[in-house]
Amino acid sequence: MSKLLPLKLFKTLPGCFVVFTLFLTLSIHLLSPLALAQDSSRRAYAIKAGFIYNFTRFVKWPSQTFSAKYNICVIGDNPFGSILQRLEEKHRSKERPLEIKLDVSPSDFQGCQILFVSFSERFNVEQIAEQAKVYPILTVGDTEGFAERGIDINLLVVENRVKLEINKQCLEAKDFNVSSELLDLAALVRGGNCR
Repeated sequence: MSKLLPLKLFKTLPGCFVVFTLFLTLSIHLLSPLALAQDSSRRAYAIKAGFIYNFTRFVKWPSQTFSAKYNICVIGDNPFGSILQRLEEKHRSKERPLEIKLDVSPSDFQGCQILFVSFSERFNVEQIAEQAKVYPILTVGDTEGFAERGIDINLLVVENRVKLEINKQCLEAKDFNVSSELLDLAALVRGGNCR
């Protein structure tokens, strides 16, 4: 014969069930925006990585020669997670494959064709842009004001879309040639010590 639960336990079960249900509901509502924000951020960085790769097709580097690979370097924190590594794997067999270099320092700039300047470097942007001018490096950022501070191309998320800002003055000072298609997509900005 099974044991019977005491009557007083039945009286408390509905209260416990209500509290548990309320806690579960609140947890779901609190976690959903966080999960959506993380998913949205991942999606935005996947799109930004696609833009960065496509810059190799729409930007002509100066006549100076460089390695058989496009080296995409990241200075500061890597906001892309594993996205850049997956991009590298996908384009490994191309005529000019990608190589990703994370957490580079200014002493590593010589081997970079594209330098992504992370938000974590926001206090050093002018110095990084100045140090990158020595080499034929396309500098890219994704933080408000970076293009005005000397970064060549800035990728901003505006109304859930990635928008381009191009500092044409900086690009021309380094003898980069940007396709008209890319210029048509971008807002042109000025600033930075480009000359």
